[in-house]
Amino acid sequence: MMTKRITHLTCTLMVLALAPSAFAQDFAINWHTIDGGGGFSSGGGFGLAGTIAQPDAGALTGGDFKLVGGFGSATAPAIQDADADGIEDGADNCPNTPNPGQEDADVDGIGDVCDTCPNDPDNDIDADGVCGDVDNCPAVANPGQEDADVDGIGDACDNCPNTYNPGQEDQDADGIGDACESNTPPGTNVDVQPVDETTGQPAPVTMTFDEVLTAGDTTVTSSAPSGNEVLPQGFILGDPPVFYDISTTATFAGDVQVCFDYSGLSFTDDQNLRLFHSSDGIVWFDITTSLDTQNDIICGLTSSFSFFGVFETVDSDADGLLDATEYEIAEGSGCPDPSNPDSDGDTLSDGEEVTLGTDPCNPDTDADGLRDDVDPNPLVPDQTGGALEQDLRTLADGILALDLGLFNGPNNNANRGRRNALANRAMDAANALAAEDIATAIDEMSSLLDKIDGQSRPPDWMAATQDKADLADDVLALIAALEGP
Repeated sequence: MMTKRITHLTCTLMVLALAPSAFAQDFAINWHTIDGGGGFSSGGGFGLAGTIAQPDAGALTGGDFKLVGGFGSATAPAIQDADADGIEDGADNCPNTPNPGQEDADVDGIGDVCDTCPNDPDNDIDADGVCGDVDNCPAVANPGQEDADVDGIGDACDNCPNTYNPGQEDQDADGIGDACESNTPPGTNVDVQPVDETTGQPAPVTMTFDEVLTAGDTTVTSSAPSGNEVLPQGFILGDPPVFYDISTTATFAGDVQVCFDYSGLSFTDDQNLRLFHSSDGIVWFDITTSLDTQNDIICGLTSSFSFFGVFETVDSDADGLLDATEYEIAEGSGCPDPSNPDSDGDTLSDGEEVTLGTDPCNPDTDADGLRDDVDPNPLVPDQTGGALEQDLRTLADGILALDLGLFNGPNNNANRGRRNALANRAMDAANALAAEDIATAIDEMSSLLDKIDGQSRPPDWMAATQDKADLADDVLALIAALEGP
């Protein structure tokens, strides 16, 4: 009987001896006597059933396993590894596809070999069949991946689906991209700074609309001269030469203040700058209202758009009178001539005559038979006519006494030229009257009135002041006297 029990014990010990080898655990067996018995015990990864021995005292332990009250047979659970890649199913990130390296590029817990979107941790969150890493609208279903403006953003989620804007900028966060949102909204005193269509950068121009009736887009396109333009007489462009073509789809009422930053352009003397506007690049109008040479800003008023340019007037013949002023005084007559420093040939330069108050186009301003350069008083004739003639000469003297600040030329040189030209018209009217040429006298006075009557065409030469209004009244009264009853 003892031999049989030992045989059973030996078999059982062999089973236990094999188990630690499989599971790399250490066991200790301690007992005092062995008796018959039975039961079931389990612990950790082991189970013992059908025991035929029973220790009176002591225990069997190993790792998490402890046997008290007997042992007989021991079994271990089988490891589950469906894809036979050496990774137990419970820990395998692809349990049905062999992947011993367990690669997981997007770290979503699904192995690359069985991940439908191995580079998209959200695994096609919009369920449109396109993985997020290549989906042009990752969070909005668009299986067709339509992208009308080819900016890499799908139409389904593009805040400007028909305007290229890969950055999706939306400064006012209204869901409409800046690139396709009108930059000229309705309202009063609307400020706009468009992007230069040529450079893609903010244009060096700002505009303030008196009133915008319906919203639209305002654009600026800079360009070099094409060679077909005709520049304003007496003016040149800066360096580099550039025109600005402004347009808008907005509808507006009133005027628009247009201000240009000319800091990117070079000029000889920015005191002589003027802002011009043209509808065709041939006929230009001076719209200048202010010139800030400290901050390089020149502004003007316009009621329409098209071509604009910042121009500088020069003194080609170095006679002290700017070309633009000579053209302005000449009004198409050819005198004074900006290419001739002494237009009337009396040895006084045109600039000197303007300073003296004499007429650069008349060698004998007071028509007394003495040339201006030798007449001790070139503004006072030796003989005078009647009272009306004297009134005209008195008017000429009064104009010459006006402060230059009352005139609106770009600088004092131009203002002096304007003042002198107005006085010369009154003097020429007096001379015509002395020669009994009343029609010419009226024409000269009407030409003078054109420059101070407050009408936009031709532009006035004087600022809107009470002095200008009084002068206009005097001129009207003298014209009425010349025309007679």
